[in-house]
Amino acid sequence: MATPLKSRWQRHFKKTDAIAVAQLVTMTGTDVIDVTEQVHLSVLQQLSLGGWFTSGTRLVYQGVKVLPFTTQILLNAIARNVAQLKTSQKNIDTSQRLNVIAALNGVLGDQLASSHSPLNTSMEIIRAGAQNHPNKILFVHGLCMDDRAWSEPQTQFLADCLNADVWYLKYNTGLSIEDSARQLAQLLERELQPGQSVSLIGHSMGGLVSLHALIKAHAGNNNWYHNTRALVALGTPFAGTPMSSLGHWVEQQLSAFAVTRPFTKLTKRRSEGIKNLREGFIGELPSSFSVPSFCIAGNLETKSHKAIDDVIGDGLVTLESALALKNCKQQWTAPKTGHLKLLKDPQVFETVNQWLKPLY
Repeated sequence: MATPLKSRWQRHFKKTDAIAVAQLVTMTGTDVIDVTEQVHLSVLQQLSLGGWFTSGTRLVYQGVKVLPFTTQILLNAIARNVAQLKTSQKNIDTSQRLNVIAALNGVLGDQLASSHSPLNTSMEIIRAGAQNHPNKILFVHGLCMDDRAWSEPQTQFLADCLNADVWYLKYNTGLSIEDSARQLAQLLERELQPGQSVSLIGHSMGGLVSLHALIKAHAGNNNWYHNTRALVALGTPFAGTPMSSLGHWVEQQLSAFAVTRPFTKLTKRRSEGIKNLREGFIGELPSSFSVPSFCIAGNLETKSHKAIDDVIGDGLVTLESALALKNCKQQWTAPKTGHLKLLKDPQVFETVNQWLKPLY
């Protein structure tokens, strides 16, 4: 017998999600009202209809915004209290639910965090399997992903080769890279015990978060920095990504005209994490930075032209950007490998193994 639609839907839904959904609805509603108001006022200005036309319009929209604004404040207060409580509802984190949460954190994560949304992902280290070794390998995922993005057979293969334990980082990818890096530096300072070492392997945004965390740890003379064996970046946009630059370009075009300028309020809703990917890593590594760094880029190899392949790269990050980190000890371009394939390609992990083996 087929499962009723309501039952299938309930499998992916927690009671606290009602608060999160209501928060998102009121936030979106407020934005739509703001945009509509600004477009209305812009049209009045173009028609040279000021005075009481403008004042009356503002007054009407202010009245309309009272309800969603008040509701949003109330919901945020409720969410703040709910976040401090442990729900008695059984764990129903299905793959579909976790995928949606990871995507929402990537797109709106900074706003989920500031509003204390139940869907906000707090940073934590997931320890996989038995923890029998002093050496740890921390795998750091990219935008709109979570710890499940990694291929367990490949991460375990690398750990076995290096006599290390597998750690996965889970975090809110919508926060600014600086915020995530600060949290990671503090987390590793607490979690890495005396006599233990760690290597950081970051995919895409995860490579930027790992690098910035190391720079902060270096500046703060953190203990874990001195016990870091290596940093490996897979498909990391050190010089930014075309997709993020496109979003910035669209925002600039909308800002150029009075009538379309209000719509930038919606484009600006994209998370700080996404915005940060436009620039990648800006700056120089400190001269005393001593952690060996390794970079791997993916190349889809369209065979149309080398220049085109260089621009396409792995489909999301160009070859130039993925290999842009200065003073990188070794670099390699994985042939016929897309951005997501870097997470599970056996040749990629074997290459990392060959690089890191002498460091263990």
